[in-house]
Amino acid sequence: MPLSDIVRLPLNRGNYPYVTARVKGKKKNLLGPEAYPKLMKMKPSQIARLLGETTYREEMLALASHYSGSDLIEKALNMNLARVYRDILSFSKGDLKHMVEEYLDIWDVRNIKTVIRGVEHGISRKVIV
Repeated sequence: MPLSDIVRLPLNRGNYPYVTARVKGKKKNLLGPEAYPKLMKMKPSQIARLLGETTYREEMLALASHYSGSDLIEKALNMNLARVYRDILSFSKGDLKHMVEEYLDIWDVRNIKTVIRGVEHGISRKVIV
């Protein structure tokens, strides 16, 4: 088939440069590689306090009255990640937004599989969630 016969569908490519710049800006909020050896020497309560002084502050404060230690850290990190993903989706447009949504659906599938495995092995609902 000659190239002239190919029907090209219009693409709504999205706002890649803008999203790329915003995501790179968010990268500065991540802990650097120098933080990990320090974290390895800390107790969970110390790690929680450290995270409460970073961009995870909002989530740490929201969850601190219900959780502590490693449960607090895990829930706060997951909550923060969800917030960042929602933020990225909010400023993505066109096909780029669709691709990001598809990528995030992978995590939904993984989480559902985790729940199913937990139920099949008789793990309590509180532990699974």
